[in-house]
Formats: sequence, structure tokens, C-alpha cells
Amino acid sequence: MSRNVRVLQCTPEDVFDVLADGWLYPSWVVGASRMREVDETWPMAGAELHHSFGVWPALLDDKTIVEEFARPHTMVMKARGWPIGEARVSIQVKPRGDACVVRIQEEAVAGPGRFIPAPLMDVALHWRNDETLHRLAYLAEGRAASRAAATTAEKEMAASGEKQEADAASSADAGEAEAATPAVDEERDAAMSHAESGSEPVVPTGETEWVDAATSIDAVESGSADEPGESESLPPVTAGDADGSAGAATQEPMPGAAAESHRSDVDERVARADEAGASAGTPEDSWDPMSGAGESEPVAPDDGAPQR
Repeated sequence: MSRNVRVLQCTPEDVFDVLADGWLYPSWVVGASRMREVDETWPMAGAELHHSFGVWPALLDDKTIVEEFARPHTMVMKARGWPIGEARVSIQVKPRGDACVVRIQEEAVAGPGRFIPAPLMDVALHWRNDETLHRLAYLAEGRAASRAAATTAEKEMAASGEKQEADAASSADAGEAEAATPAVDEERDAAMSHAESGSEPVVPTGETEWVDAATSIDAVESGSADEPGESESLPPVTAGDADGSAGAATQEPMPGAAAESHRSDVDERVARADEAGASAGTPEDSWDPMSGAGESEPVAPDDGAPQR
């Protein structure tokens, strides 16, 4: 009789949760390749699993029958479809602190396997069932609600260096994300500050649409949607402009503060021109300094002569 023992970092209930799910049978039983049907009464005594053994396309359909089930300590099954014929498999589980000890025993009970010398049969079964318990540990420990120690998978990943590589990659990604976040926030704050002040915005890479939208919203809210930007300076206003004449010279763009001062001066001259136009009978809204409407109609200068 072959016998294998393994300590699992989970409770006996966790182990029996896996055993009670018949559809998981091919996941932990070495040789079982697919599950075809599970009785509704599984894992009670007399219930059957209908499975296939082998490697596709060389598959053998057969079944396993439960002979005894006492959760969470004992489960005995009679498995069919093996090259050796039929085998009785017994699984016992005992608690050990926060973990548990699982023992699996197997022996041939019918078919050609009964005629194979026990030492040879035990070697083959021991090798196979060692992997069976290994797979059972993956499932039971991985599905456990709580664990007091590292699982079989975690220990193997740590021993192979796979865990350290994954943690290092995760830490590197997190560090890059944290380093990039302040820079992005700083660029965005700077862009918003420029947009609010009306100066030329510094557009962060990949955020052109965001800055344009913010600038447009600010322009609409301030009522200056039609005004030229700070990068476009206003042309100088001459005496002729104040009188309503059309000649205007050009000059180089001025700094932001100078442009604001110049704009205030222009507003003052426009106001005086409006007053002169009103006294001459020109409607107040006939000339819009923003849109340029009415520029073709000069305003007569106020030279003190009586109006007719």
C-alpha cells in the first residue's frame, strides 16, 4: 500500500471544501483529464463522479464512487479507469495548530494491478500521489479564508525568486507613478494659473485640449471671448483715432503689464469718443470697440462750433 503525507497551511474544513466540489476532481487528481458529470449527492456515500483519464485523444471514460465520507476527517473512494484496474483511495485529515496534516493511501483492489509486485506498485503510486497532494495544497490553501503561514505556492515563488521579481516590478511601477503625479499636477496648476491670468498658457504634454477648454471657459465667463490674447497687443491709438479717424500705426507686442495699461488708456479714449458721438446724434451702440462695427462712420470732432 502506497502512503503519502503532507502538511497544508489551512484547516481540515478547507481541504474538504475542495474534496466536496466534484468538478475540481481533475484539478488535483493526477491522471484525470476532464470531468463529465457529478452526482447531485456528491460527496455522500454512493455518489459517483464521471470523468476521463489519460491524455487526449487517448482518453478512457470511467467513474469514481464514494464509499465513505465523514467531514472533515475521512473520505474513501474506489477509483476506476486506471491501467491497474480499480484502486481504493483513502484520505485522512487531522488538524495541527492552524494547519492540518493530510494523508493519502492507495492500493490496487481489482484488475491487472493486483499482480504487480507491491514494491514496484508502491513506487509508482507514491510518486503520483505526491503530486496529487501538491495540487490539493494549491487549491485548499489558495481558497482558505485565513492562513497563519505562507502557502505552498508562496514558498515556492519565494524560493525561485519569482516573488521578489514580482514585488520589485510592482514597487518600481508604484514609484514611477508617484514620481510622475507631482510633475503632472505642477504642470496642470501652472497651465490653469496662466489661463486665469490671461497670459500665454504653458501647455503640458498631452493636455492641450484640457488647457484650451479651461481658457475658453474663462474667456466666456469674463466676457472677453472676442478680445485678442495677451500674445496679440492692441495697435496704438493716435489723436485721429480719438476723433473717429481711421489711420493707425503698428507696433511690437508689449509685455503683459504694459498691455494692460495701454488697454486702459484705450478704453478711456473710447469713452470720450462715445461721448462726442452722442452729442453729435450718433447712437451709443452704433460702434462696438470689440467687434469693430461702425468703424466706417467717423465721429465728427467736437470743436465747439454750433451744431445744425
